[in-house]
Amino acid sequence: MIYLFCDFGLPYTAEMRARIAQRAPGLWAEDLLVDAPAHDPRLSSKVLQGLTRDFPAGSIFVCVIDPGVGGARRPLVVRCDDHWFVGPDNGLFEYPMRAAQKDMQAWEIVWRPRNLSVTFHGRDLFAPVAGRLAKDISDGGGAMGADHNPRGVPPTPWGCATPGEAVDATGAIRRPDWPDDVFEIVYFDGFGNAFTGVRAKTLKPGGRLIVNGLSIPFHRTFSDVPESAPLVYENAYGMVEIAVNGGSAKDRLSLCLGDAVQLI
Repeated sequence: MIYLFCDFGLPYTAEMRARIAQRAPGLWAEDLLVDAPAHDPRLSSKVLQGLTRDFPAGSIFVCVIDPGVGGARRPLVVRCDDHWFVGPDNGLFEYPMRAAQKDMQAWEIVWRPRNLSVTFHGRDLFAPVAGRLAKDISDGGGAMGADHNPRGVPPTPWGCATPGEAVDATGAIRRPDWPDDVFEIVYFDGFGNAFTGVRAKTLKPGGRLIVNGLSIPFHRTFSDVPESAPLVYENAYGMVEIAVNGGSAKDRLSLCLGDAVQLI
């Protein structure tokens, strides 16, 4: 199955689905998240790590938070354990790579389509590669065609890189200076709940979270506090989250993406 993770919605996601369907007829791409932190691979990477951890083996994630599109950054295919990620080399895959338990490997995408938009690699490059990868996983291979091999080198089974151009996943594409826990608000869901980039296991029993001068207590779930009261809790992805029971933490607490948080 293919899932889209990006910082844009319609009509662009529909165009990406169409390109995927051309390479893998009968396969439908689902939206995982289409409002990821815009232009911010670092925050988006933390969200991506949390959302993808429980997906089945063979899942493919087309990830497009790509402010450097058309520039020097490389297009990649990354395998983290049994999950595949397709997207730009800008740190977006750092946290999924850190979460890999068994194996990770990365390849630079060397194929280019005949018509490649400078500003929409999600549609013209990443989506076709993901479709081809999905097809090869399901049926064992096949050729992309002569136009998919401009360098004259036989492609790997997914047709996106040559074995000699594997990228060292422990080297240039990594971001060792990024902390394991991101003490910031990294995403707001449709309820106005604020995801942080902090693992819940770092929160002490009876602890509190400080954000914008507000001290918010930790509770197990929403009903543990009165209606309209704020709380901090462990969300479904094992991360610290800020909420208001029956309301929007984003609006009620005047929170913004990137606001710093502190645990005490």
